[in-house]
Amino acid sequence: MAGGRLHDLRPLAATLSLLAGTGITVVQEKLGHSSRQITSVTYTSVLPEIMAWTAGCCRRAYYPQRPGPPAGLRSGVGRRREGASVH
Repeated sequence: MAGGRLHDLRPLAATLSLLAGTGITVVQEKLGHSSRQITSVTYTSVLPEIMAWTAGCCRRAYYPQRPGPPAGLRSGVGRRREGASVH
């Protein structure tokens, strides 16, 4: 490799792996870091795309798209009408 060392490609490999969706623990193990925190602080702090992607995954996992109400169903179903008595 002219003008550089193979070791200099580690940050690029880690960054590309994270952007491709590789888990932080896998990247940590490949790099030989002693903790996930070292890998996370070193790489994810410069990659807001990863954080946005992760947030989107979490949002979709917790709030999956649900089908809307059947056609013709009123949006007020289940609400008490004004003046209706409660028994």
